[in-house]
Amino acid sequence: MSIKFKFSLFLTFCFINLGFLSFGQSIKEQAVWYGYFFTIPLSQKWHNVTELQERHLVRPIQQNQFMVRTRFHRNLGKNLDASTGLSLFLHHKIGKLENDDINWPEIRPHLDISLKTKLRKLTLDQRFRGEIRFFQNFDSNHTVLLDGFFFRAYRSRYRLQASILLAKPWGEKTLNLKLAEEIMGMIGGDYSKFTFDQNRISADLSLELSRNIQLELGYVYWHQARNSGGFLDQHIFRTYLRHTLDFTKNKKKAEMPAF
Repeated sequence: MSIKFKFSLFLTFCFINLGFLSFGQSIKEQAVWYGYFFTIPLSQKWHNVTELQERHLVRPIQQNQFMVRTRFHRNLGKNLDASTGLSLFLHHKIGKLENDDINWPEIRPHLDISLKTKLRKLTLDQRFRGEIRFFQNFDSNHTVLLDGFFFRAYRSRYRLQASILLAKPWGEKTLNLKLAEEIMGMIGGDYSKFTFDQNRISADLSLELSRNIQLELGYVYWHQARNSGGFLDQHIFRTYLRHTLDFTKNKKKAEMPAF
């Protein structure tokens, strides 16, 4: 299968989904995400990735989410990778009164597997992820957090990403374009059958600043089903700094994992 055909298939997949996303009533929001990712190589087979992200809404400017995720990756082959990890999310909930806003904690363990296909200047990355979502208990009025957590749902995620080498502006330093589509569904807990959760379509520019540092600037279209009916559409601008902290004596260039 030629590189042009595979890339055309990827774009077709994205545009078909954009067509489906245009149906149904939706609430529209704008948001900005900031993130710092650091990678620590542990051995030739293992490495750890930890992410810190702040997410806030625009108009009005207010916090939306803060998250910390750490995961351990195992190299299963030349183009195959598996990981397991845990996330902590703080979802900012706006209360009815001025002083009763709450940061609602969620704990989210996950497992995933990634398969890469390299084709000259194009790399296709497929990621399958399974998550279990636990939220802290609320009182009946949803104004006070209580001890303990409850199981919300299992969530499955499939992401297809294309990374395209655009240029090498400074010697071997690379500039890449990343195009991705991810679809998610939930079952269990609050969901008696497999239910569409959300779809994300993104485009990012990734600039290699040094051997261990990359800067990413991008846009995400987030389309999510709301529990009350209809959809939430978010237009998100994001910037990520990716940093490899290599303390090993043999400092080979580590490949940055996909976000």
